[in-house]
Amino acid sequence: MSSASRKRPTSLEKHFPKWRRVDPMEGEGEEVPMAECPRCFKKIKMNRGSLSGVRAHEKSCTVREAETEAEFERVSKQEGARTFSLETLIELVVEAGLPLNVVENSAFQKFVKSLCVSFVMPSRRSLAREIKKKVHHHSQAITDELSSIPDIGITCDVWSRSSRSSFVGIVAHFYSDAEGLGRRLIDFVDLKGRHTGANIASCIYTSLEAAGCLGKIRSITTDSASSNFRAMDLLRTEYGMGETGFVHLTCLAHKLHLSIANSLGFWATASTSDEFSDSGEEDAGDNALTSTTGLEAPLCEQQERLDLLRDEQFLAGDDDDGSEASADIDDSYDEAWREDVDRSTNRSTKGIGSLLKKLRNHSRFIRQSNIAFDLLHQSVEESLRDAHRFRIIPRDVVVRWNSTHKLLSWFSTYREGFAKYQRQCLARRGSDKLRLYMKANALSPSDEELIDTLQDLLAPFEQATRKFSGSTFTTISSVRAVTRGLSRKLKTGASGEADGSKALNRQLLEL
Repeated sequence: MSSASRKRPTSLEKHFPKWRRVDPMEGEGEEVPMAECPRCFKKIKMNRGSLSGVRAHEKSCTVREAETEAEFERVSKQEGARTFSLETLIELVVEAGLPLNVVENSAFQKFVKSLCVSFVMPSRRSLAREIKKKVHHHSQAITDELSSIPDIGITCDVWSRSSRSSFVGIVAHFYSDAEGLGRRLIDFVDLKGRHTGANIASCIYTSLEAAGCLGKIRSITTDSASSNFRAMDLLRTEYGMGETGFVHLTCLAHKLHLSIANSLGFWATASTSDEFSDSGEEDAGDNALTSTTGLEAPLCEQQERLDLLRDEQFLAGDDDDGSEASADIDDSYDEAWREDVDRSTNRSTKGIGSLLKKLRNHSRFIRQSNIAFDLLHQSVEESLRDAHRFRIIPRDVVVRWNSTHKLLSWFSTYREGFAKYQRQCLARRGSDKLRLYMKANALSPSDEELIDTLQDLLAPFEQATRKFSGSTFTTISSVRAVTRGLSRKLKTGASGEADGSKALNRQLLEL
């Protein structure tokens, strides 16, 4: 295009490029052209093409905008200095579960400065001291609040984190005229040493004594670990709490979990006759193509304990510091929790045990092998077509409720992708370790059918344990109705048409 034919800019476009010409308005006997301000969108007349009005408005609007921004910045700084304080920083760290060293992170410091320039970021040690003060104030506030409550129920639980340090959480439940049903965290005790009944009882008693509510305890709810029964006996006899007549309530969801796991032989000790032999060199680029197909139950459990709290690391990227065991930790509490799990083999549940062994091996192996993980990820993504987001195979852990149901659900949801992954593994060269592994753990059509049967069977129990584990509503009143409903459903299934499903329903009914 020649320069002669190119459209020349108007006077408005040349001198005020951000302004735009708008439809003219009717004047006195003629149409008056208009220009719109890009800041306030006010329309300015351009009589006979003159830009004097535009120029005057541009100057005044620029000054007004600068004054407005300065006032906004001044008010923002004042508001930020008043609202973004050490109190809000502590609340952020505690409520969001952030590490204390976040205050030393340069990106976090830059973010805070953008909100409030005048805020002085405390050091990690200073933040820790302030949080400890808050803990002391919290304890005193709880003591004062519970002083007027005559009857209190207690829930106790032992928590562990990836560093294997453990804590005892003690929560008070009560009713008050002002609040109705209420709950308060009495204490979160760092549990040192062995997880024995004596150690747990000592932690509970010390916390209740400090809160001034020893004589008000009417019930203590725990899970069904044997160490908790021992702790309750010691509280009654050695610590003199028997006079209060408190009732020890055990967790119904835990009992329901044990009934299902034992009835269907979820954790029966597997045979090691089909153990996968690891020979030859590792595949290039793979860091853990190791023998996993024939792991015996105790060895599996050791690995489960290490990975218990790290299942989502592939999704969240929240790798721990690698310190999976500390000097003062033993696994007696976990062993006490799982000691009621029946590990004896049963001919009627042998098929279930064989299937679950394969599924657990796949879950474990995919975390150990980069090659297997990448291949599974690719296969599932290609089969999903954006229908679902890929999630890693969940761990099935003996001390985690409903983990077997979640494991089965994964293989049902991602069946097409896993089948493609399985075919690709079996198509590799004969001596390939991934092929040898998959050959020992391949899922057959009958396995897939059993997965669907078990998933349908366990679904109502998964819902029931969620119901019984409610923390913001009462659950004891629903126990009888829910268990009767489960019983009726099992009776209906026991008289159904599918032979495999009938047998499983009858087994659960026996308990």
